[in-house]
Amino acid sequence: MSEYIIKYSKGDSVRYISHLDFVRTFHRTVRRSGLNMAYTGGFNPHPIMTVAMPLSVGVTSETEYMKIAFSEDYTEEEIKQKLNDSFPKGFSVIAVKKLLEKEKEFAKINKVIYKTEIECNDSSLFDAEDFLENKSLLVMKKTKSGEKEADIRPYIYDFTIDKTAKNQMVITMCIAAGNDYNLKVETVLSAMEKYTKDFEITFACSHRVKILADDKEIL
Repeated sequence: MSEYIIKYSKGDSVRYISHLDFVRTFHRTVRRSGLNMAYTGGFNPHPIMTVAMPLSVGVTSETEYMKIAFSEDYTEEEIKQKLNDSFPKGFSVIAVKKLLEKEKEFAKINKVIYKTEIECNDSSLFDAEDFLENKSLLVMKKTKSGEKEADIRPYIYDFTIDKTAKNQMVITMCIAAGNDYNLKVETVLSAMEKYTKDFEITFACSHRVKILADDKEIL
């Protein structure tokens, strides 16, 4: 059995495919490719694979990662080519890395970078510097035990705005992710509305640019 990390992208044509649907799609893709996945033992075996930071429905990405085991030893280029030849349009393998020892990079994920296009009532109402000068940004955040008020300001590491039109903006944000704290783009957008008088967001579309582990890209 050999283990690999695969870096792949999710394009606009498949932005509304859920995580579970992606997993099923990937299983079918591997079968078409002729690659042989490794499975767990027992009465109900499952493919040995882990997806890092599953995407929300509607979000595209150029930097998704999964860890996967194959029952045979393949070259990195062979896996990349066979998967790309078999993937449906919208998904693409960017890089493959064979693991020589137990990989812990997924456990080290601490930041993600998003680019979010929004439509709003008036982009001139929002000022990024004023927003970030708030010592705290208290918003309702979903947790495993329900919703509760949380201060998300310490978990916004970088935040820049490009105002492209009176009612349009592009936001690039680096926010916390991983096991210790996971901040969603939607929560940041809610804080923008709450802490900016009369400012309303009517539409948002996000793209994941990077996933960082210990502040570095995995591949």
